[in-house]
Amino acid sequence: MSLNNFTALLDEIASARKTEKDTIVQAIESGLSLSAGFKTGKDNLKAVFNSETGDFSIFQIKRVQEVVNDPEQEIDIVEAAKQNPAVESGDSMDVPFDYPDLGRLAARIVRRIMKKTMEEIATDHQGEEMELKKWKMVAAEVRGKNEYGDILCTVGERKGLLPRKEQLFREQAEIGDIAQAVVIDVIRKGNESVYVLSRTHPILLGALFRREVPEIGDGWIVIKGLARDTAGRAKVAVMSKKKEIDPVGACIGPGGERVGRVMKELSGEKIDIIRWSDKPDELIAAALTPAKVKSVICNLQKTEAVVEVEQDQKAIAVGKGGLNIRLAGRLTRWGIRIK
Repeated sequence: MSLNNFTALLDEIASARKTEKDTIVQAIESGLSLSAGFKTGKDNLKAVFNSETGDFSIFQIKRVQEVVNDPEQEIDIVEAAKQNPAVESGDSMDVPFDYPDLGRLAARIVRRIMKKTMEEIATDHQGEEMELKKWKMVAAEVRGKNEYGDILCTVGERKGLLPRKEQLFREQAEIGDIAQAVVIDVIRKGNESVYVLSRTHPILLGALFRREVPEIGDGWIVIKGLARDTAGRAKVAVMSKKKEIDPVGACIGPGGERVGRVMKELSGEKIDIIRWSDKPDELIAAALTPAKVKSVICNLQKTEAVVEVEQDQKAIAVGKGGLNIRLAGRLTRWGIRIK
């Protein structure tokens, strides 16, 4: 049986599907092996397709044995040696098989397997394309919710999933809402890939500030640290590469417009913007905003700091449920104790 029609299309199909020619050949061989097995009732057949001539051969896979007990599965070592002198007992050997005409069955099975293979290739390419968006901000349109509270959405033409644990505190999402989120993963579900999104990841906070503050996009202001908590509060540490640019003021914007737009996108999340310092004591004091700090004693070896505040500032420094000091620790990566 000749498959010359397939041969002429191999390069074209491989190019159109952005895959290797060998992948197409393997799909054809798989279909031929399956159809030969159906036709003969044998489960140890293997097809080899010649992509140059369009012809194929069928082999029966047998184990080489000193004594043959099952001729369908085994071959005598003497007979095997006639084909391959180096063969040893226990080896597997492809024995030429005189197969019947496979007729339309082969064409039907090959088409089915080719279609499945092409779908898998398309899914793989889709996943690779989507992987390029990992850790980037995207616009997601809400489509609904599942029984677990996860938000189902779309990102362009692709599906997205915003898990319950990645949603903002007390955030309400309505069908048709557009929300900014960061892609934290790409998972495969059936024949398609799905974005896994987050609205709580610190990277989203940084991306929103880059969008709202031109000086960050231009590289004059650098975000040095980000910290967020699901309770609805965040801290951002920024520094300026130009003395004449106030990094905190630039991020706040005229009348608080810039930070206000970020807070609105994050459903009113409170954001403290502080000036970065390479001096740990100054950085820690700033990170405890809005508390007023008297002094900071740093242990550089243990990256621990003892912070002294007035009695009326202690509750502010610690924050409700320890939120403020917890965020300050994440931002500075220091262990902080209030004295």
